[in-house]
Amino acid sequence: SETKRFEKLYKLLKYVGHKALLTGRAIEEKPEDVFAQMLFMDNGTTFGKAFWGFRYTYFNQPMPQEPYKWRLKHGANKLIAAKLSKSCIRVRKAEILDQLPPQVFNPVYFELPSKVRAIYKKVKKEFAATLPSGHNFETQWAVVRSQKLHQIAAGFFYKEGAKEYDILHNIKTAWIEENVPLMRDEGQVLLWSNFTLGLRMMYAALMETKLKVSIYDGSLKLRESAKMERDFQDGKIDVMIISQKAGCEGLNLPQACHAASLSMGYEAGQNANKNDRCHRIGSEIHSQVTYWPLLMKDTVDEVVYKAIQTKTSIADSILNHIREV
Repeated sequence: SETKRFEKLYKLLKYVGHKALLTGRAIEEKPEDVFAQMLFMDNGTTFGKAFWGFRYTYFNQPMPQEPYKWRLKHGANKLIAAKLSKSCIRVRKAEILDQLPPQVFNPVYFELPSKVRAIYKKVKKEFAATLPSGHNFETQWAVVRSQKLHQIAAGFFYKEGAKEYDILHNIKTAWIEENVPLMRDEGQVLLWSNFTLGLRMMYAALMETKLKVSIYDGSLKLRESAKMERDFQDGKIDVMIISQKAGCEGLNLPQACHAASLSMGYEAGQNANKNDRCHRIGSEIHSQVTYWPLLMKDTVDEVVYKAIQTKTSIADSILNHIREV
């Protein structure tokens, strides 16, 4: 696990005389992210060696009904930033990439069909449901329920693992089929999903078009992924459909000026990184880079989208106070 990896690295590297951390974003998910990074870099000089001491100093204890929601104390963002500023500097993205086009976010909202909404409500309230195929689903785990709600919003429902599934609606993929060919007139297009089936559904939606479409997922070997990236850069691929986990880092795809997301995970860092696949050096050829989050109203889609924005704003409340070059 990542915790075990950190523990071993920390024991090995705490004796190294000179260390530096380079990161695109020091806080990706929650403010506590900075503790381990600084412990790694200065062996506790900035925030001490005790994580819980750090947490009690800068965060309010959560209510019993929300044991995981540790919120920053009033003014703690500036205090943390002041500590970081003793050994950290910040370079704004705008200062080094000011030639890049603006980013425009256009969330698209849809209504779940009434029959699908009934399944959604039943899963949400009762942790159980009967699918149109007759399959009965039941769980006692909140995390499984959350995954199933996310799947329903995307248009499908895995029945047993990821081998069997029901397609519940094609609302988002119909939007993709209608709009992606129009987007291609302005530039190449990226389509994202954090579900493997979502990748295949989007691919199927574009099969009847004349577009050249490829899927980028975790099954690709290094040589295959490198070739697909080059083909996209050379204009041999119109639309690349990408697994969020597999493709959120490393890919250089500035030829795309539109990016749509069938579904998104809660990881703010992954979402920020996937947005940067097409908003980078080379994208100045476009007047703007447009993102299209596809969201089902009154579902987990909106919860995820809001959570990502909240995580980003909390991180910015600290990072914006760190001294600049």
